[in-house]
Amino acid sequence: PGGTWANATDLSDKLQCLACPKGSSCSTGSVAPTPCAPGSVAASAGSAECTACAGGSYRAEPNGTACEACLRGSYCPPASSAPLPCPGGTWANATDLTTAFECTLTEAGFWSPLGAETP
Repeated sequence: PGGTWANATDLSDKLQCLACPKGSSCSTGSVAPTPCAPGSVAASAGSAECTACAGGSYRAEPNGTACEACLRGSYCPPASSAPLPCPGGTWANATDLTTAFECTLTEAGFWSPLGAETP
């Protein structure tokens, strides 16, 4: 069943299958766990599918069990594998932005480079 795997062909019962480990998914009929791709996670063992990181968070490495909060000066759309920097002329002090439109415009008389945390 989904969430389990086995690489043997002579199994007689589904209870002989192994639980899929954290950070991996196992669809029905899996012969090996599939590591979750960057931008997705499996927080617990026995997952049939990896779950995409929510907007405002990211996962850079494969085999993830938890997403990380986006970085200041950046935004993270859903399923992000890396924070994306706020464009020049904007800034962000929050860690939960999901689009570049949420970055704050820099006021006249100030300057904000790419990925700025403050104006």
